[in-house]
Amino acid sequence: MRKNTPNPYAAHRNLMRLGNLFSLDEYHISPRGHDPTHYHRCLEIVYVRKGESQSHHQGQFYLYKPGQVHEVINNSPSDLVVICLTIPPE
Repeated sequence: MRKNTPNPYAAHRNLMRLGNLFSLDEYHISPRGHDPTHYHRCLEIVYVRKGESQSHHQGQFYLYKPGQVHEVINNSPSDLVVICLTIPPE
């Protein structure tokens, strides 16, 4: 869950949603963007499609269990592009 914070995303699009089973989304996190510490009530699997950052690296997968606190820090000069699979969707 996130508190009311500024949106760190340069772009977002839903790639697929299958009812209450899962959602697949693409996020572009702005250069120097920061998605503050938060958690989800669902399982989240993140794949870094493009970019390198302090917290996430291109070509890597990250698994966040329900309630697991995490953050995304893009300290690079370009967008960090991630694909997020959430089960079930939020």
